[in-house]
Amino acid sequence: MHLKRYFVEGLAHASYLFGADGEAAVVDPKRDVDDYMSDAAALGLRIVAVFNTHPHADFASGFPELAARTGARLYTSHRAPVTYERVPARHGQRVRVGSLEVEMLETPGHSPDSLSFLVHEGGRPAEVFTGDLLFVNDVGRPDLRDADADPMDMANQLYDSLFDRILTLPDDVRIHPAHGAGSLCGRALGSAPFSTVQQERQLNWAAQIRDRAEFVKQMISNLPDRPAYFGYDVGVNLRGATAFSQLPLPPELTEATLKKAALGGAVVIDTRPAPFFWSQPFSGQPEHRAGQRAVFDVGRLPGAGQRSDRPGCRLSRGRTGGQAGSGTHRLR
Repeated sequence: MHLKRYFVEGLAHASYLFGADGEAAVVDPKRDVDDYMSDAAALGLRIVAVFNTHPHADFASGFPELAARTGARLYTSHRAPVTYERVPARHGQRVRVGSLEVEMLETPGHSPDSLSFLVHEGGRPAEVFTGDLLFVNDVGRPDLRDADADPMDMANQLYDSLFDRILTLPDDVRIHPAHGAGSLCGRALGSAPFSTVQQERQLNWAAQIRDRAEFVKQMISNLPDRPAYFGYDVGVNLRGATAFSQLPLPPELTEATLKKAALGGAVVIDTRPAPFFWSQPFSGQPEHRAGQRAVFDVGRLPGAGQRSDRPGCRLSRGRTGGQAGSGTHRLR
């Protein structure tokens, strides 16, 4: 079996391409889908399925574009109130991807419509894609969809999904989560790219709390703040985001126009090297305005951009700095 992980540093988001015998599938695709297609082609694989573990709250997924460009079937939980065409996946349903068999597991808890995808190879369970239910050394938060579900109820369902659906799998089944260290979808995610059922059963802090009442209490206590854009992104993913390849390139601004915008209160995300940021602020003043943000590593831009985003915001770009092209790409 071919298996490749794609990791977006700024969002700590992981997606996956896997396949065998001429066919492939993608799990939880990021917004820009070109590399899945080019990598599959290089391996002689045709993408026939796109699997969504749940409507993500922290990024806009590229699943509509990937399905449209490849003709792949799109699988999302039958419980998700989506407005796009999909195969309504149900617990126990199985589909083939080449010589592999993918089993749908309903695993609510992080969200009411969460799925995990268990891949069988040679008749044996081998890999499970757990989305935001189970991470390395952590579990998903139950409070990110409280417009659709009560966090306490979600925590109870998380208990059942964790102990009855995932940790009962064979010890050597490898776990592939949708996020790594740095994500706000959990609390203390590990940085390892994958884990095993045995490792999580023995070492994951949440898996040690077998008393249901105590588990629920721990799940809903001392949670980090939830970014304001999370609810907005869920809505985007329930209807399907605009194809990345169809998004217009933001208009280019001169430095003078950018300075004027900064003085007017616009948020300026500055990707220039640090010496330029400190010596040449866009406001034209010795002190930086409160609305200006420095991001010296454009790999962090998905998080910086998302956390400053608001529905209806306008994105423009300047020409200063060697990272401008990469930064614009990430903020689209």
